[in-house]
Amino acid sequence: MSGHHLPEGILLDICLRLPVKAIGRFRCVNKSLCSLLQSPNFIQMHLNHSTEKDKFKLLISSYSDGQSSVHSMASRSDSSLLLSDYESVEIDYPFKSQNPLVEIIGSCNGLVCLELNRRDVCIWNPSTTEFKKIQTPPTVFKVLDVAHRRGQKGYSYGFGYDSKIGDYKLVRYERCEYVMYLSSGSIYTLGTDTWKKIESRALSLYDVSFADKSGVHVNGVLYWIAARTLEKGDGFKSCLVIVSFNICGESGHEIQLPADISAGQVALSLSMFDGNLCLICDILDVHVEVWVMKDFGEDKARERES
Repeated sequence: MSGHHLPEGILLDICLRLPVKAIGRFRCVNKSLCSLLQSPNFIQMHLNHSTEKDKFKLLISSYSDGQSSVHSMASRSDSSLLLSDYESVEIDYPFKSQNPLVEIIGSCNGLVCLELNRRDVCIWNPSTTEFKKIQTPPTVFKVLDVAHRRGQKGYSYGFGYDSKIGDYKLVRYERCEYVMYLSSGSIYTLGTDTWKKIESRALSLYDVSFADKSGVHVNGVLYWIAARTLEKGDGFKSCLVIVSFNICGESGHEIQLPADISAGQVALSLSMFDGNLCLICDILDVHVEVWVMKDFGEDKARERES
């Protein structure tokens, strides 16, 4: 077999079935194989293959008795929802030896975005253990002392993938404590390792840190529950909406909540279900409703460009 080479299609099919650690070793074989295994197209294909083959896995960060931990949870069954069918394994994470306060603020295509000590940000690949610490931009607004005492952040993140340039982006929004619902946004691009200010009015008139939650990434778009102020007669009133931010176009929109929801009586949060954005409504601690949003057309979603 010496002097003969496998056709590229067969080689690709074999590599798609390799575990991540083996791929890391095979990068050292030669330049052409290294180029193949590091290409964005192969990384996406390998991720898709692994997702179809493996059972559902979940990463959870927790903090107890002054100690942070990150656990990987996987179901032994493809269909069971019983907690007894899940197994939890504690895994190492970047800078674990320093015992930082760890929060998972986003994930996309196998990459996880961590916030450490509510200050530093790190993009981490749990499969390969590779990570990159990001230098966050200086804060635009001063956070009030009362907010610090209450543990409020005054900012929110969103992490996702820009399919047009084949790169990952991290969005950071800060709210001004002195002007109601005024925010300033910055966006980080992983490939260039640079931050830039979001110049458009997208999200600038919203408080996206209202619920102290990170943005939910669905198909290249980030979503937050946000608060905004509306003029009403001689005064103002506050209302809750869903705000979207398109990572590729770097533009924002507003989506009204379903008419049947009374925001004053529910706790709202966003998540993803079966590839779609979903709105979770905890109604007076009595029951929970889940609204799955499948159509985001302008007339049906009542979307208003900000």
